Formats: sequence, structure tokens, C-alpha cells
Amino acid sequence: MKTALIVGGGVFGLAAARAARALGHATRLLDPGPLPHPLASSTDLSKVVRPDYGADDLYTDWMLEALPRWRAWNARGSRPLFHETGVAFLAGGAPAPGGFEYESAARLAARGLDVEPLDAAAIARRFPQWRENRFQGGHFHRHGGWVEAGELVAWLAAEAAAEGVELLPGRAVLAVHPDGHGVDTAGGPLRADVVVVAAGAWTPALVPEVAPLMAPIAQDVFLLSPADPAAWVDARHPVFGADISTTGWYGFPLHPGGRLKIAHHGPGRATSPDAPRVTPVERVAALRAFLADALPGLVDAPVAETRVCFYADTRDGDFLIDRSPARPGLVVAAGGSGHGLKFAPVIGDVVAAVLADGPHPARARLAWRAVAAPRQEDARQRR
Repeated sequence: MKTALIVGGGVFGLAAARAARALGHATRLLDPGPLPHPLASSTDLSKVVRPDYGADDLYTDWMLEALPRWRAWNARGSRPLFHETGVAFLAGGAPAPGGFEYESAARLAARGLDVEPLDAAAIARRFPQWRENRFQGGHFHRHGGWVEAGELVAWLAAEAAAEGVELLPGRAVLAVHPDGHGVDTAGGPLRADVVVVAAGAWTPALVPEVAPLMAPIAQDVFLLSPADPAAWVDARHPVFGADISTTGWYGFPLHPGGRLKIAHHGPGRATSPDAPRVTPVERVAALRAFLADALPGLVDAPVAETRVCFYADTRDGDFLIDRSPARPGLVVAAGGSGHGLKFAPVIGDVVAAVLADGPHPARARLAWRAVAAPRQEDARQRR
């Protein structure tokens, strides 16, 4: 029986572990902390799940494959973790060909999904919390929403264990062996037929050869306590992107715990994921400026909590799921770039294709690559 070591217990790592086990590998998963790890980007209050990807057909179609699996996971779990409350993308001007909102709506409609176009009047009528005439168009559909991210990781870990994956939380990996067939840990070396490094923002430290492509980037998340919680529930305030290609701001309906999450996806800050996780005061000021410009009802809402989320950010925004050309025993599954968790049900398919050297439509796009030029489209469109 072949053996596999999976380094990292987030969404990529758990997907890889389940894929390796399904192929018949004796599989162990190592993570330096508990599962879910409190510092992992997968461990969050919520993450967006939506098929809107502008003109990017591969990710659009891949997400349309993932959505039925999200629903199937809901049916299998003790309670739904994926909340399909709908998604609204708003544009500062009228959506035009080439723009993220226009291209997303056009592709979803062409694939038979019901997409409701929005103009300024429709936005004011449907979503009155937005400052009148701030957004001139966009679209809304019900084919997406949000997932309880940390709870999902816990569920996936339980699923992996039930399938025969040996989970080893609290077992930090110090280095990957030069041939890729093993790792050094504080408890001694471990060897396997294949090592899959899925360590998120820590991946470049463990696999230095990916550093020209991938870097840990800090992004800021804010949890607000609105004075009128009823104004921010699902139907009145769905998952949104607020002129996302320009502003970088996106957010969620009110969480059942009473907090409203708004986050920013932009250039971020290049720093170590082990550095102190403190949100700069200027980022709080940027949030307040966005609220004053777009969501005036939240201008005075207290910031109950801030969180620094680390992306394993690739220069082109695409994941890296491939075998190392230099180390035959090593596979990397990382580079989520802020939009990986929504693919949780289908990431393992690509890992399995790599391990078995089989076909998958995404393999060429996610293959090992050196320094990549940024894509022409704004990377903030893919989160």
C-alpha cells in the first residue's frame, strides 16, 4: 500500500488527505495546532461561496460543479453549514462588456442560471441600506451564499478520520526532505511515497522554490455590531461585492451570532504569518470611509472584532496543485489566493488527478510554474 503524508489541516490539506485515502494510500495528516487551527485562513466565521468569476470560464464552470456538492454536504451533515442566501454584485457605473459584473452575469445566464439585473432604482428598492445612487447597476442571484468556514473544517476533519485518515494535530513539520519523500518533525523524521504540502501561508517557508510565485499576504476582516440587526439579515442584505474591482470591499449577511462581517480583498500586506496579527489603525479608518460612502447605516456601528487573515497569494491568482518537477515525492496544494475555500468540495479531484497522473480540466491552469505575470483582470475579482 502506498503511503502519503499531508502537511496542513485546512481546506486544501483535508481535501488532499481525503483524495489520497480514496486512492488507497495509507494517509497521515500533520498540523502544528489543533484542528481547526485558529491561525489558518480556513478557520473563519464565514467565507463566500459563489460562481461569479467575470470572464473566467474555468473557475465559473468549476464552481457550478462545486455548488451541487455543497448542497449534498448540507444534506449529509447534522445541520447545514452552507447558507445559500444569494449573492449581489454592485457596480459603481452601468455594467459594461469587459467588466466583472457584466461578464459574470452574462456567463451565468448563458449557463441557464436565473440572474436578476439591477439598476440604481432596483438597488434602492431591494437593498435600501446602500447609499442612494452610489451604485448604478449589477446583478443578484440565489446560486450562492456563505459557509461557516471554521465549522466546515471541523466537519471535514471528522469526515477524513472516519474515512481512515490518521490525523496528527500538534505535530509541526520543520522541513521537507530534499527528495520530497519525507519530512522532519519535532518528533523525528517521517517518510512516505508522497508528501503533499498544503500549508497555506506557511507553504513558501516549507517549499522555498514556490516563493517566486506565492507569498503570505495579510488581509483585514472586520466584525461589526449593528444597532438594528434586522436590517442586515439574509434577504435584505445578502453576500455582496461592492464595486469589487475598484473598492475591494465585500461582505455578508448578519451572522447568527449577531455580528456583521465586512472584509477587504486588495494588495494586502506582505509579512510573516507568524508575526503579531494586528489590524493597522489606517485599515479601520479605510473601513469607516467605505461605510460612509456606501453603507451609511453602519458608520457608527462598533467594530466588535478585527481579524488578520493570511492568503497564500499567487501572483496570478490561480491555485498551485501539482507535483514538484525537482522533487519527485513532493506535491504542493496551496495558493488559495483568497478564493480557495469555496472550492472545498472539488479541490480533492485535482489532487487525486495529480497523484494518479490522470486528467482534470483544471490541471494545466494549476500546474507548477515559475514567476508568473499578474493577469490582466484585477485580482480582486477572484476571492
